Amino acid sequence: MYKIQKNPSAVRSQIKIATSFLTLLKEGHSYKNVSVSDIADKARIVRKTFYSNFRSKEDIIAYVVDNTIENFLKNTDVEHIKYSHLYERLYGFLYSQREFLVLIHQSNLFDLVEKFATNYFIKNKIYLRYRRFALPRDKSWYYEYLPKLASTTVFLILRKWVSDNFAESPSALGKLTEDLLLGNLWK
Repeated sequence: MYKIQKNPSAVRSQIKIATSFLTLLKEGHSYKNVSVSDIADKARIVRKTFYSNFRSKEDIIAYVVDNTIENFLKNTDVEHIKYSHLYERLYGFLYSQREFLVLIHQSNLFDLVEKFATNYFIKNKIYLRYRRFALPRDKSWYYEYLPKLASTTVFLILRKWVSDNFAESPSALGKLTEDLLLGNLWK
């Protein structure tokens, strides 16, 4: 796991490393073939600086995903928004991140990004913190499955949306996600 940095200089190093890594991918380097040395050279840092912030390239992806989710949550009143508006807002936010989404699609990194996004939601208990319904005590174990269900649903839609060059509107996808997660299509 990457280190949570508080020191401004270390935070700048993390940003520089992540930006350099993404730039290498944009330049056509494959994820598999980009080395820590390549990233360090691009960021103009020494390998020791890389390893004082990240253990691996995967950690950079986790760092970017976590920061992206935190930016969305920081600017969204998740607790008081209707599901359709929440997902519409999510897809609107993701649309603003479309360059990154196209890059992860082209780099075949959707599975890795989905893994880290799901882990973020589970680790931080996001789904439980903002749950809209209360399950009976004998069904409380459902909460263990709900973050994966929501994440998988969003990522299935997201993959299709990116490959279709963002053809549908964020509001249409928000409604689709709400309908799928709440079972509205089967009534």
